[in-house]
Amino acid sequence: MRDFVHNNALLRQFFRVFLFEDLPPTDRRADEVVRRRYADTDEMLRLLYGSLIRYLQDQGVIATTDFDATPCPDVTLKDISRKKLRVKFVIF
Repeated sequence: MRDFVHNNALLRQFFRVFLFEDLPPTDRRADEVVRRRYADTDEMLRLLYGSLIRYLQDQGVIATTDFDATPCPDVTLKDISRKKLRVKFVIF
């Protein structure tokens, strides 16, 4: 996980991976240092990205409203690109 975060340009800007093994030997017990254990990598990645999204929202870097609620002054239906739409019509 440390290498994954460190090698990802976006993640390494906002997160620093802590590994217990990187600590120098001291009199501290593992349960005093480790704050959270994850069931698997998928859970950790899901929570990591969730934390990143919340942080970016709090910083105002990304919109915190739904797409439909994001203001777009003077936008019309003509602004929609037909090339980028993937619409399938179902005929009953």
